Amino acid sequence: MAFARGAGGGTSSLYDGPVFDAHVHFLRDAWDTVGSDRVFASLDANNVSRALLSSIPDDGTLMLHEIAPERFVPFYMPYRDLADMDDWYQDDDILALMEERLGRGIHVGIGEFHLYDASNVETRQFRRLLDIAEERGLWLLSHSGSAEIDAMYRIKPEAKLIWAHAGLVEPAHQVAETLARHPALLADLSFRESSILSAGAGINARWRDILVRFADRLMIGSDPYIVPRWRALGEILDTNRFWLGQLPQETARAIAKGTGDRFF
Repeated sequence: MAFARGAGGGTSSLYDGPVFDAHVHFLRDAWDTVGSDRVFASLDANNVSRALLSSIPDDGTLMLHEIAPERFVPFYMPYRDLADMDDWYQDDDILALMEERLGRGIHVGIGEFHLYDASNVETRQFRRLLDIAEERGLWLLSHSGSAEIDAMYRIKPEAKLIWAHAGLVEPAHQVAETLARHPALLADLSFRESSILSAGAGINARWRDILVRFADRLMIGSDPYIVPRWRALGEILDTNRFWLGQLPQETARAIAKGTGDRFF
């Protein structure tokens, strides 16, 4: 709520509608520390109607999806553990496990996955991932820069891509250019609060333009990738509700829930 405090000590209006959280994880260390009951309690308390979910290992995703399949959009995160993040895109064993898991017909996407250079997209294993996604009609949730997004579209122009964190550190002008260059690209805004808000006050002017122009392709996200972020879920989502509350209602509803509902 720190972002929601005005200079006079008052509280700015928060967007109070339901939200589609496009970036949720239930990793192994959260199974016992947080637990499924608290996950559902947190989602209920914060009016999260549905969530796009991926986990390390994938069992965390399957666990929550089995309890409430209507509540979660299951994505397959192609890591057995955190160590796999370094070179997963060139590992045959990871590829084989992914194909086995996707063969169950539960997941609707692959990711979140991390790419560190556009050359990562050129490996035989990653090209096979792109083929699998195309064959099965799966979405891809990519934690990467704009260069990696461009590289994937060069190989698969019809790929169904979601840009995690809208690039995370990409400047606003580059985010706008990338979204404009790829009209089918979606993006989640997790970890973008400090970019969107100017010094904890109003919305940055360049980001306001992005939010209004691309509202039908943007989604909010909380990204509880560690236990402390599950505990702070309300604060994270309230910060998002704060900047949503400064947008036209139609724009805010689209980003908060409309985009997620339309595509998932």
